[in-house]
Amino acid sequence: MSAEQKQKHGDFKHLLDEGLEQGGYIRAAPQGLAKETFVRDEPKYRNQLGLLEVNGKSYFHPGVGYVFNWRMIVSMVDQST
Repeated sequence: MSAEQKQKHGDFKHLLDEGLEQGGYIRAAPQGLAKETFVRDEPKYRNQLGLLEVNGKSYFHPGVGYVFNWRMIVSMVDQST
């Protein structure tokens, strides 16, 4: 995704959802339901685990998308082996 496509969080989530669907990683979100994208709640879960860098009160960084806390991710993987 280009930086221009990562300017608005809503647009980013839709494009991410489309890309994951086209790649065969997820199925399409059902139409007409409250949950418009499958990735809607993912940042909340990842933040609760300390896996995302927060941008003020948001998980989204304009022009970048989501920024992962790789030190935390690596430490979790190291502890599980």
